[in-house]
Amino acid sequence: MAKLTPPNWEPPYPAYVSDIGETLTVSLTAVQASDRAVAAESFTALTGLLDGAAGLLHSEQVRFVDGQGCHNDVAISYWAEAGDLARWRSSPTVAAFLGAEHRPGLGLWLEAMSAPRDHFEINNSTLAIDWGVSRHHGTREDPVHGYYGAMRDRIAAAEDGGLASPLGRLGRPRQAETLGRHLRVPLPANLCFIRTVQGWLGASDEERDYFLENTYPVYQAGVTFLQDHPLETNCITARLVHDVAEGPGLPQSETLAWFLSLNDLENWVWNHPTHASIFNAMGDHAARFNWDISVLLGHEVLVVPEGALQAEYHNCHNSTGFLRFFEAREI
Repeated sequence: MAKLTPPNWEPPYPAYVSDIGETLTVSLTAVQASDRAVAAESFTALTGLLDGAAGLLHSEQVRFVDGQGCHNDVAISYWAEAGDLARWRSSPTVAAFLGAEHRPGLGLWLEAMSAPRDHFEINNSTLAIDWGVSRHHGTREDPVHGYYGAMRDRIAAAEDGGLASPLGRLGRPRQAETLGRHLRVPLPANLCFIRTVQGWLGASDEERDYFLENTYPVYQAGVTFLQDHPLETNCITARLVHDVAEGPGLPQSETLAWFLSLNDLENWVWNHPTHASIFNAMGDHAARFNWDISVLLGHEVLVVPEGALQAEYHNCHNSTGFLRFFEAREI
């Protein structure tokens, strides 16, 4: 068993992993606008550029309103290879769209990452998975879960404290003017990304109602804490988003979050009362339904090597993504 697994460990409930043997490449491509209609129109144009892209496995669409009241529509896209994403981004039509001066009040942003197999892990509550990269791979039950440290145990390169950040703490938020500028943010190695999902349309009426009334609000409170306390948690950004597509095998809600390191994500998971509340609420939920739950839960965690993360923002406010804490350069 993995190093941090408790002796004689038997998980209290099943969980599933994906049989992926190669690099995982994901991009978040988004529009940002204070006007809902402007965001929707521009996002249609953006997703049109993704349609039929060589090497694109699939895209999922989510949306959220950020702390500045802007509508952000996001395409979460999975690619066969990092080179496919790079070629799409540098193609003349995409480069022209991302670099063009669009209507006032419209911003565009891109956060694109690749991680080798020993830098990421995936965990799900169901065997059949219709979201994320697992849509394209087989899944199997895995006993390495349900205890503190399981996430690190599932990331091979994180063994013995590996994948540490070269930075100790986030600095104070920056106040640079970013509107009207096309910026790229150079970033350090080993930033940690987590996409964590929740879906309730496939659950029974009783379980769905219990989840939405008792369990999900505790989860929301934890994400809100991360959003409001970046310097305490080293959480760079935590976006609580809602999915556009509907279906029993799809998430209805998810969080897209960046931490300074895997260790910082672990610190919140292991040590903070907001996550302890989430852990206890899910335990109560599972016990209520005899550890046979049908609510969709899962996550993807990537620790991104140096040079494998691109962050680009055009006419976005200065609290967008990495702009809040890192120096940006003109493109």
